[in-house]
Amino acid sequence: MQAGNWPTTPATVTNVVRVRYDPGDPQQSCLSYGVYRSIQIGLAFSATWLGFFVGFTLLWWMFTLPDTSLLHNLSVNGSRAVRRAARLHSVFRQR
Repeated sequence: MQAGNWPTTPATVTNVVRVRYDPGDPQQSCLSYGVYRSIQIGLAFSATWLGFFVGFTLLWWMFTLPDTSLLHNLSVNGSRAVRRAARLHSVFRQR
């Protein structure tokens, strides 16, 4: 190993450090701990991409629905409401 690859600060007694090594050749070893920054960036990018993809897919699906779905869900209760709606429709039609 090159001298530039060694840690510059010594580990204290309270720090736990994992060491990965080749059992056949213990000289081949490295210190490893935690989740690397490259993995964190990759996971953040993947989660963001998945969120956008799902969001735009839902928007596309909603905009491709026919407009009549709203009309199917409307209901008018009672004849009084029907007469009032017809009267309002005729008033707006005359304008």
